[in-house]
Amino acid sequence: MISRLRIISIIFLIITSIFDISLFYYNKIIFNFQRQKMKDVDIIAANNYAALKYFLGAVVLIVIAFFILFFLFKAFSESDGVKDFVTLVTLIILILVAIYLIIKLISIPIFIIICKVVAAGGVIVGLFAGATSNN
Repeated sequence: MISRLRIISIIFLIITSIFDISLFYYNKIIFNFQRQKMKDVDIIAANNYAALKYFLGAVVLIVIAFFILFFLFKAFSESDGVKDFVTLVTLIILILVAIYLIIKLISIPIFIIICKVVAAGGVIVGLFAGATSNN
């Protein structure tokens, strides 16, 4: 069980590292869009809605990370010796760092842009609903 969990964790860390590097470079593209004074809605729609895809990818990776962490903590009861203990602790730390990096990279600027667009949409819907309820 622990060896399979190690393999899954390592594969997850490799995928997350590739995702983080790609997201880092896409954030630079978004910063260029912002310097060009593009609207937030246009930034989200740019590159075939890449910002939304990155956001959803981040959510999926974080959910998977929590499942892996759950099983890693559960594996402590099955660990035999110092080697398994050190391996489990190392994997837990690496996955926590991976979660931190995903959150850090997705929160600036993609999450902020998505929040602005959702808030603006909520205000518009609220104004529309208020205007139609008065009639």
